[in-house]
Amino acid sequence: MAQILSGVELTDRARINLGVDYELAFWCRRWGLAAEDIREAVKQVGNRSADVARLLSKPL
Repeated sequence: MAQILSGVELTDRARINLGVDYELAFWCRRWGLAAEDIREAVKQVGNRSADVARLLSKPL
């Protein structure tokens, strides 16, 4: 089931898909971070949004 948040539809909120621009933009807006910060975090801990949020000390 897709989830619509702030005009962006995420099919899997548990993962951060860096290959889809609008999904990366969603996480950038949600956490107030630059795309490069999120890419670096995904490189460090993988694409699970819970792991990335924990690393960045951001709410999921």
